[in-house]
Amino acid sequence: MTKYFLILFSITCVHGCITSTRSCPTVIKEINNEDITIQWLSNTGLNSQKNDIIIAKTKKLVDTICISDNIVDISFYNGILGECNIIIIGFLGTPHKNTQQTEIKNKTFNYQILADKNYLEVIYMNERKIIHGGIIDKESSTWHNFHEQKERYTPTLDDVRYTEKILTDNIVYIKREEPAHSDFITKNLNRYLRQYVGFINKNGDKIVWINFLYKNDRFINTAYLNDAVITVNDGGEYYWSIKVNITKNKLYDIAVNGEA
Repeated sequence: MTKYFLILFSITCVHGCITSTRSCPTVIKEINNEDITIQWLSNTGLNSQKNDIIIAKTKKLVDTICISDNIVDISFYNGILGECNIIIIGFLGTPHKNTQQTEIKNKTFNYQILADKNYLEVIYMNERKIIHGGIIDKESSTWHNFHEQKERYTPTLDDVRYTEKILTDNIVYIKREEPAHSDFITKNLNRYLRQYVGFINKNGDKIVWINFLYKNDRFINTAYLNDAVITVNDGGEYYWSIKVNITKNKLYDIAVNGEA
């Protein structure tokens, strides 16, 4: 039944757009990769229920691959070393399934489809911000050696939100410590992916180390941001890190990558 609904929905959308522009869904984002186009559509106004739709289109075919009410992004990951190409759908938390027709397909047009749940909402000074980042579990190994570390811990969502608040409140530290790179970093802070690693230092303070990676839709598989620390050796201000002492509300040890 679900399969027929999805096919019918796609046909209805196309027919509706031809017969009446008022009934067309709004295109929130469109991305293209080789022979396929992915559209994120909002169907607000088509019915009383708020559900966004992700559709895949080629020259000959149209396929609905996801219906949900908490979609926040779509991207491609171009597989390397024999990996298949992937369509990544970003969700604010666990994908919601409010109707029987809601589903996420596993595959479409030879593309694997992955759900990326590494998004969280931060509200600060009445401003809503969506952060794209993964929390690294304390049991996961990391290449980074923190000399002041007493033990690892897994940051909570509240820890991460507080970390982002401290970061926002202390932009002056970045400008002071990295004057050559601070302009680009501070202007593009929302365009960085994050990875959060937590540890307790020898004084008992909670420290969150943030690994920043400039968002590239095609070469970082964001669905696995919380699996392991992603290491990049060069890249300058596109890749940097910083430590946040959430016990003492301060930033320290900012490190910007070198340039090859």
